[in-house]
Parts: sequence; structure tokens; C-alpha cells
Amino acid sequence: MEVPFKRFMRNKHIFIFIMALLYVVLICACHHNKSEKSLQSEADLSGCVIGAVSGTSYEIELTQRKDVKVVRFPTPTDCIVALKNGRIDAFVYDEPAINNDVRKKNGIKLAFKTSKSYPCGLAFRKEDYALVVKFNQFLSELKTSGELQEIQNKWFNAYHYDSVSMTTDNAPIATDGELLRVGTSQTIAPISFSVGKDWRGFDVEIAKRFGRYLGRPVEISLYDFAALAPALQSNAIDIVIGGVFITEEREQLLTFGDSHFSCYGGFFVVDENSQINDGFREGLKRSFNNNLLVENRWEFLARGLWVTIRITLFSIFFGTLLGVGLYLMRKSRYHWLNSIANGYAIVLRGIPMVVLLMILFYVIFTGFNSLVVSIIAFSMTFACFVSSMMNTSIQAVGNGQNEAGIALGFTRWQTFRYIIGPQALKKALPHFKSEAVSLIKNTSIVGYIAIQDLTRASDMIRSRTFEAFFPLLLITLIYFVLAWLMSKLLDYLFKWGTKI
Repeated sequence: MEVPFKRFMRNKHIFIFIMALLYVVLICACHHNKSEKSLQSEADLSGCVIGAVSGTSYEIELTQRKDVKVVRFPTPTDCIVALKNGRIDAFVYDEPAINNDVRKKNGIKLAFKTSKSYPCGLAFRKEDYALVVKFNQFLSELKTSGELQEIQNKWFNAYHYDSVSMTTDNAPIATDGELLRVGTSQTIAPISFSVGKDWRGFDVEIAKRFGRYLGRPVEISLYDFAALAPALQSNAIDIVIGGVFITEEREQLLTFGDSHFSCYGGFFVVDENSQINDGFREGLKRSFNNNLLVENRWEFLARGLWVTIRITLFSIFFGTLLGVGLYLMRKSRYHWLNSIANGYAIVLRGIPMVVLLMILFYVIFTGFNSLVVSIIAFSMTFACFVSSMMNTSIQAVGNGQNEAGIALGFTRWQTFRYIIGPQALKKALPHFKSEAVSLIKNTSIVGYIAIQDLTRASDMIRSRTFEAFFPLLLITLIYFVLAWLMSKLLDYLFKWGTKI
């Protein structure tokens, strides 16, 4: 037994050595992005891993460089988290947006600015030339009077943006004109950001002043950056704001007004001299205060939660009704009804939910309320599952019990009501609960059509605090509670239904 034992010990040592080597490799891999060289210009970026927000001009220009690896993120908050975790060497974003307060709180610093500035403007539809002319006239008056420079200095030189007053706050609001619908993807000060139900910022003030100039009330909605152009082209909005860079590629699809300011990009790196060293309790207390209490940010979550609940409940209700109708069509004696129901199921199951949502909103139901469109989309998809569950569960009961009920003198409806239905419902309930819970989680994509649900509320808070962990953990707990309550509610409804 000694030889096998020695062989085992030798293999054990080899195993430990290999595991230790893998550990070292993993540690090196996790921190390979931490460049030791100082970044002082764009020439120093060679060999570095740079983070950029998807779709921005910075990302497009960096992609053209062969000596730089670009990692794309949906928001600048994600860039900051990746930088602090060592996944990237630096990230690039609008220099005014990552102000001194944000840098200090997150332990980052400005390495250098981009070599060129980017003209920014408000975007309009190609065919809406009359509105562009009016905006250019309005902007010219602001420039001539010096008000544009005053507004720019007020926002770009501020340290605490919650204390900046907008000149439109106490001005009379137009209520009788046609609604001027404004879309933005920017939720970062000082360009455009939300405080409670109110939108503030440099671009927001320009848009509200323009609305007052036209005598039209202004409505501002938050969209995903990639959804702004489709929303504009489908007449869902009239203007796009939010520090949009004027580029030749974008001018092929959209019309820009005259540039109202220019913006330099900034490359940001970790600040080695940062003094951020809060303990767990202090850090948790600070996160709770910043994410929920400051500016009453808990209201974002409350409104988002109410939107998520409404979408979920209405979609389940109407989806169930539509699903029953589809099942009856599949069992109809008319072949054309069978074909419609089966074709409907095949098409809906083959389309990703987010694609269906955007097609309905931007193509089919243009001009409809986005909340209504989302309920229609989720109801249509949920109906497919309900129809399939009904068909499977009823078939599982067996035709023999149906024949036995008829033989005992029951009508077909009585046989289904007292014999087939309860058994089928018992078989279908677990699958129905599973799909209902999945529906709750799937509603997180409605932000693509400018609905501020629970997930989008979390994004808005993250964009103001630049914290990733606390808001995500909070909505994770809220989604978990919602799913648990939904499961309990369906259990109660099932027990109540079987007693009727």
C-alpha cells in the first residue's frame, strides 16, 4: 500500500501546484488591465483597454484604432464600476458630465481631454424643417442677448446641481398649444437629469425655453440611446436632447438645429491618491442616503414599481383571455380558425420580446400610449403560453373521463366544469405560475419604449449616484418579493376558484 500512497501524495502535490498556478493566472488576468504607465494624451492609449458607452462618437472613433481594445458599456456608471474593478485602464465620456463631485466620490480623476471638441445640438425629423427654422431663430436670439452663455455658465460651472435654479421654473407654462414631445437618453447632470418628477439640466432648460417660445407645453421622456432615432422617425417624439453630437452619419437620418454648445470628451482613470475608505456600516448608510433619501429618489422606485405591477397584472388578465380564445380556435371545427391560431403561436414564439415590443411601438401602434403598447405586447406573448398550457393540461386528463361524464348524463359543459376542468387546472397551475413570474421579470425591457418601470428607475438612480451595487441589489429584492407575492396570489385564486 506504500507505493500507491506515495503516488497519491505526489499527485496531490502536483494538483495543489496546478491549482496555485491557476490562481496566480486568474489574479493576473483580473488585473491585467491596470496599466502602470501614465496617460497624458491620446497617443499614450496604445495597448490599453478603454471603456466607452455604446453608440457614442468616442466608441466609434476608438474602434477605428487598431492599437486600442475597446470595451463597450451601456452607461457611464458601468464604465466607472469596470474602471474601479480593474477591467479597463480608462474610460472616455463627456468631460462636463463626470464633474469633480462625481470624481471625488468614486476615486477617479481626469487624465486628459480629447484633442477636439464635439458640436452638440438638438435633433429633429428630416421632414420637420419648419420646427428647425423656428429653433434656429430662437437660438439666435438667445446668443444675441447673451442668455445662452449665462445658462451655459450656470450649469457647467456648478458644483451641486440640485441648487441650480432654472429660469423656466417660475415662468408661465403654455397649456393650450400642441404638446412638444422631447426625448433624451441622458440622465446625468448637467446636461439632462431627473429630480423627482421634474427634469432639469442645460439641455432641458433650452428645450423648455423653446417650448415657451412656441407657446407649447413640453413633455420629456427617457429613452434608451439606441431607441431615440426610431422614436423620432416614428413621430413618438419631436425633438431629441441630451448632449447629442452632430456627426455626418447622424445628419443622414436626422436634421440638427444650430449647435448650442461644444463638448470635450475626457479620459478618466483611477485616482491613486483617493481617500475613499468607508467601513461597511458607514458605506451602507451613505449608499442608503444617496440612493433613496437625497432628492427623494425613493419616489423613482415607487413610481417604477407601480408601473411594473400594472403592466404585469393587466398583461396576465388580457393574456389569459386571449389565450382561452386561441385555445378555442385551435379546437374549432373550422380549419381556417385552426390555421390562424397555430400561425399566431408560431410567429409570436419566434420573435424576441424586445423586438416585438419595439415593432409594436415604433411601427404598428405609433402615437399610442407606451404603457398600453407594452400591455398589448406582453398580453400577446402570454396568450401563446396560456393556449399551449390549456391544450396540454386538458389532453393530460384523458378523453376517457369526458366519455364517462357524458355516459353519466352530464352535458359537455358540466363534464368540463366538474370533472375535466378541475384536474386540468391543477396540472396547469405550476406552469401558469412560472410564466406569470417570468412575465414580471420580462417587464424590465419596457425602458426601450420610454416607460419608467422598476428597472429604469434603478438606472436613473445609478446615473445620479454612480453606484452600481446598492440600486441593483434593491430592485433584485423588490423583484423577488413581487414574484413571491404573485405565486401566493395565484395559489389563493386557485383555491378560491375550485370552491366555486
